[in-house]
Order: sequence, then C-alpha cells, then structure tokens
Amino acid sequence: SGNAGLAVDFKGNITGIYLAQMLRGTAGKNVFGGDSIAISLDGKVDAKDIVLSGAGRTPAEIRNGFKGSATLGGYIYPAVDSSSRSSMIFLAGIGSLFSDDAKLGSVVLKRFVNRQNPIDGKVGFQGDTVSSDNVRIMGDKAVARVTGHTNTATAVTQTTIVTSTDDNAARNLVTTVKGALSAPELDTDQVAANK
Repeated sequence: SGNAGLAVDFKGNITGIYLAQMLRGTAGKNVFGGDSIAISLDGKVDAKDIVLSGAGRTPAEIRNGFKGSATLGGYIYPAVDSSSRSSMIFLAGIGSLFSDDAKLGSVVLKRFVNRQNPIDGKVGFQGDTVSSDNVRIMGDKAVARVTGHTNTATAVTQTTIVTSTDDNAARNLVTTVKGALSAPELDTDQVAANK
C-alpha cells in the first residue's frame, strides 16, 4: 500500500566524530566569540549507545517524529583563535586584577583552553531538537556542566553552562548561550555554588 510510510530504527555507535568539521557543516563555522576573544572548537567526540527511531510518509514526518538518545564520550579541544591570542593574554592577566568576574573568567580560560577536555553525558533527540542535561566537560581542575536545547532545523540554541573550579569552590561561572548558532548571545554571571 502507498500509505505505509517508512519506519527508521537505528541502534549503534559512531566514534571519532571530528567536532570542527561537524560544526562547520551544521553551524557554518567552528570559531565563536566576539571582538576581543574568539575560541575555535575542535576535538573528537564519540556517540555510543545510540537509539533513534522515527516513522512517517515524508522526510519531514520522519524527521519530526525522531526520538532517541546517545551517550557522549571523547574530548573537546577549545583553542584561542590566533587573531585574538594577545587579547586573551591581556584579559586573563591584567583584566583579572580589576574584578572578581574577570578573575574567575581568566581561571576558566586557563582550565579549558588549549587542552584536550574529556566529555561525558547523555543527549536526547526529539524531532528537530537535541537536548543535553548535565553533559560534563572536564578541564584542568574544573568542570563545565552543559544543559540546553538546540533546534537543528533553525540552528537556534538555548543552553546554560555552569562552570566550577577548584580555585573558587564557593562561586560558579554561569554562561547562557541563546539565539542563532552562527552568532549566539552570551551572558555570563557568577553565582554561589550549591553545597
């Protein structure tokens, strides 16, 4: 019958996903930031225990009906873009003398930038939306926890990153990333750590 449609049921693992290539293919670039600091994202990510299912008669029905999950592994390698390296050194060094916000921000930069940071956690898929709930990125004596939703069809995100460091156990740096992936709005604040 012509109305039966197509059912998709996938289970498996995908290893060695090159993050920079994936971001350039989906968001159009792998360098993010503003005029003073630009960070390029690279690394190799694994998606294991993938479970995806969907059904429909058209590609849109199948895509909109997708649901599932995956467990992340691998590492992320953020690097200061070469055009903003001198700005980062200035902001991390001199800027941290003037405010606690800048000091905590410089600690975060030192703990994650220019190193391989292991990643773990689960992501969920529902239609066009990829969701993360407490995905962890482990830096040098620091942990970033990522929770949010990204719509892959519109390339729009609403994500919160809570970063804690051993240096400042009483305070967390909370960064909200929202809007178009090509030029997201960033808002950063310090909050008391939950104990």
